[in-house]
Amino acid sequence: VTGRVMAAALGQALLKFTQMLNDLEDVASIGFAAAQMLGQTLQVSRVGYGTINHGTETFDVDREWTAAHVVEQSSSVRLRDYGSLIDNLERGESIVTDDSRLDPRTMTATAKLEAHYSRAFISIPVLERGSLVAVLYVCHSAARQWSAADLGLVQDVAARTRTAVERSRAVTALRESESQLRQANDTLEHRVAVAIAERKLMAELVETTHMSVQAIDTQYRLLAINPANALEY
Repeated sequence: VTGRVMAAALGQALLKFTQMLNDLEDVASIGFAAAQMLGQTLQVSRVGYGTINHGTETFDVDREWTAAHVVEQSSSVRLRDYGSLIDNLERGESIVTDDSRLDPRTMTATAKLEAHYSRAFISIPVLERGSLVAVLYVCHSAARQWSAADLGLVQDVAARTRTAVERSRAVTALRESESQLRQANDTLEHRVAVAIAERKLMAELVETTHMSVQAIDTQYRLLAINPANALEY
């Protein structure tokens, strides 16, 4: 019965999260919505969605969700400082650690992890064209045995978050293209209007002036003359 109740609660939380995504457009808001939903549902310490900078091997988070007792951490973290986890993530492998003190990948960095309320954690990689671009992480300050339902929920949220982020980027790119097109059209219309005005002014000057005005081509062939010039002929 407890299992069914928990599954129903997770399902309702996931449904609510999916509905929230329909109203969010920027990447930061989407990432925080995912973090908040997982943090409150799983009752953990910290949750965040961040992007990977391969040049510096840093993990950058715009905004993370934290429990009331947790102090907010730096928005940029060097992944190598926390063991060999980045190697697993770059291979597209999800990381599930019940206790960082007992995980060979993190034993040397357990003090730093616990200082960041991350003795137990789940990290889900997000890949694009085979390259690691982001990570969704769920951290708990104490050792915790993650259930299959916990892992399934985090993976599902990661997948939906990625889809929403891709949609957001596509919409942003489309709007930028439309803006550039409008600017180009405005510029072209302005140039056409200026050219027409210049030609109209020139025509008025040619038609009304009493001076002789002629138009010739590069071969010095007569193309046009104004009325005053024509009278001379």
